[in-house]
Amino acid sequence: MCQSAAAAQSELGIQALNRAIIFLLAPPVGIMSTILIYAFRRSASQKN
Repeated sequence: MCQSAAAAQSELGIQALNRAIIFLLAPPVGIMSTILIYAFRRSASQKN
């Protein structure tokens, strides 16, 4: 249903949808990256 609704959009609507997806994806990726970097640095410091 989502795919058919997106396919029916104009070019401007498709671009807006793509930007919205990236906008909504950025915070979770940033949070997970921060947690992983912190965990790896903490793990490396405990090994020494």
